[in-house]
Amino acid sequence: MEVNGFIFDTSTRIDIWVKYLEKLPNTLMREQLIDQIEQNVASDIIESPHEVRDELGSREDDIAYRWVKPRNKIFLIPGIDQTRLQQLTGEYSTISQKVKKRGEGLSATDASIIAHAKIKGYTVITEERRKRSKAKGNIVYVCQVKNIRCGNFLTYLKDRKFDGKLLDYLEKKD
Repeated sequence: MEVNGFIFDTSTRIDIWVKYLEKLPNTLMREQLIDQIEQNVASDIIESPHEVRDELGSREDDIAYRWVKPRNKIFLIPGIDQTRLQQLTGEYSTISQKVKKRGEGLSATDASIIAHAKIKGYTVITEERRKRSKAKGNIVYVCQVKNIRCGNFLTYLKDRKFDGKLLDYLEKKD
């Protein structure tokens, strides 16, 4: 399947550092993964709406924030019709509101992520769990309802055909 690009949410940006890079057995593997991510950012294959940067900014001591801060290009998504973006963001929030339980549901950031992915034909990359996604009305559930491809960081790695050894190691650790 041809994949145009990926919209990363906040949980993925954090988990790259906390869950994935920290668990790789050596510096070379970590550097290879970071280099590939850097190349994908430079090629506009990985993007995130500015709301993700804002969420990361509330955690300024976090390594994920320190990594994205000098890479503002990640958050400059060209070719987005703002009227369509607002319409879709509102629509996705409404879907979530109908099914969510107390305190759970789709954040404004998640609605924006899904809307960006829909407009650009990209895959949503999130670390939110699929289990009980309907009960939560979360990003995974809304993507399923709206037929927008959604996966986690390992989905991104497989789609981009990352080094087999690196992928095998991370799959075992997930």
